[in-house]
Amino acid sequence: MNFYKGVDMTQNKQMNLAVHPIVETNQGYQGQTGPKSTLGKQHSAQNARKSAIFVKGYLEWESIEQKQQQHEALCAQWEAGNDPTRQMLIRTIEQGQLEQERIMYAQKQKIEGAMQSLSIAQAFAKHANLDPIYALSMPAWFFSQQDQGQKERALFLDKVWVQAALFKQQYRDSLVSQVASTYPDLFEYVMQNQVPQASFLTVLGQRYKQSTPQMNLVQLANEILEKYPDHLKWARAPERHQIIIDGLRAQLMFEAMELDKTSRYMTSIQNRLLKSIQALMILKQSDERAQAQQNIVPAVMTMTQAVPMPEEVSTRGKQKQCQGDENAQNRKDGKSKAA
Repeated sequence: MNFYKGVDMTQNKQMNLAVHPIVETNQGYQGQTGPKSTLGKQHSAQNARKSAIFVKGYLEWESIEQKQQQHEALCAQWEAGNDPTRQMLIRTIEQGQLEQERIMYAQKQKIEGAMQSLSIAQAFAKHANLDPIYALSMPAWFFSQQDQGQKERALFLDKVWVQAALFKQQYRDSLVSQVASTYPDLFEYVMQNQVPQASFLTVLGQRYKQSTPQMNLVQLANEILEKYPDHLKWARAPERHQIIIDGLRAQLMFEAMELDKTSRYMTSIQNRLLKSIQALMILKQSDERAQAQQNIVPAVMTMTQAVPMPEEVSTRGKQKQCQGDENAQNRKDGKSKAA
């Protein structure tokens, strides 16, 4: 069946261009921008191949730049250069190190995930003498190591609530000028994002709109109770709560690590690392011996040139002996003539 029968294709094309206009991708193109010489192109190709190794096969949380720096440091340490054997051994070391990091990261993620389970919240509520029903609505930051400062803020809000209650009970006009030093957390809570010249009572009244300062303080305390009930629960006994959570986390660590399986994995990785390092050491020692041998040969040649050979010594001795005999004969002939 022809779906385009009876359709004006020219008109249809014009409509498509109107809706999806063609974008000139080569706008501003001014010719070749890369290397032009053959040598330059070869260097560019080598750079692309070198960096491509550190682009593929990595996870989002892994730093490609950091892995590149580690690779360059290993190459410098073992003088790899363009040696394919050393490069292969260094890759094995890098792969083993990467596997170790991923195992540790997987264990961490497994523990963090287990810490957010309902069973952990129920166990915490039981040990902390909290309402079991409250375990259903506990915030995640109770059990997270990265709480974004919520536990510290809980202590701050608890201080604000206590200071508001004290200031209400002890309120008198003479204390208003000393509120910044006497009730610093309350002052910080009320005066946040305010200009330095602003009045505490004025800002307090504008915010809570009650007829007296004491009623404004009551409204402030009620606001904290309504908006931050979880923070106040944590602040009742923060050290005790943290100890309970650390104990639950430690228990989960043993359960999540699967020590037997993890030990096998880590042992296998460490064996590969040690074998690669030993191979690199053997190559380095072999290069050092070869270099030492090359240094010995010129020294031997120099010594050979300086020390005469046995045949040369023998010839010189015979020459001296002949010369000595000739001198003795001349002396004997001289004596005969004199006689």
